Amino acid sequence: MMQSMKTANAKLSLKTKRVPYQKLRAQLNTGDLVLFSGTTFSSRIVQLFTFSRWSHIGVIVRLPEHGNKPLLWELTRASKLHDIHYGASLGDGVQLVSLDDKLSSYVGDVAIRRLRGGCDEDKRLLLLRELLSHWQAKPYRNIVHKNLSAWWHGEEATTISKQGGFCSEFVAELYKSWQLLPSDRPSRYYVPQDFAPSASLKLLQGRLSTAWLLQI
Repeated sequence: MMQSMKTANAKLSLKTKRVPYQKLRAQLNTGDLVLFSGTTFSSRIVQLFTFSRWSHIGVIVRLPEHGNKPLLWELTRASKLHDIHYGASLGDGVQLVSLDDKLSSYVGDVAIRRLRGGCDEDKRLLLLRELLSHWQAKPYRNIVHKNLSAWWHGEEATTISKQGGFCSEFVAELYKSWQLLPSDRPSRYYVPQDFAPSASLKLLQGRLSTAWLLQI
């Protein structure tokens, strides 16, 4: 198990080098992925059971009404950052926060993967706005809870809109709305490692760049 994690880490380090965040900041666009490698106990549990260095994932968003500053849209737990819409910390659940604030307060490694191509930006933004409304403040549910709930109640009763979810499920569902991922694989099957450069994930449209480890 530990060997598998080391192999994944080695693959990543061969393809990436640390890049100052401020150098990349202006280039980041809606749909780019942010991978996190945390140091907390809960992060270590995710890493252990998914054979990965990555414990969390979120999506970059730019909105004109917020000055087109890079924001992080994520489904997380125990956050202390202020949600852009609520103006206060939501703790657990879906939230939209300042990417600058997230990175400056995060303990651990962070990597960026750019989304190249796919649906046009206007359509992407339109679909994003719908989900921003439907998913706002939906609660965090861990992967065990979601899979047991789907088995018991069925897929339709356990969507993010109805029940909340977890980070990689959230990203997969967003990418499905943009027709970047196939609809036949349940979003709750995805883990952060599936979006890592060492994974075999292929998009239906466009592609994900290699990962840039950030120097913050």
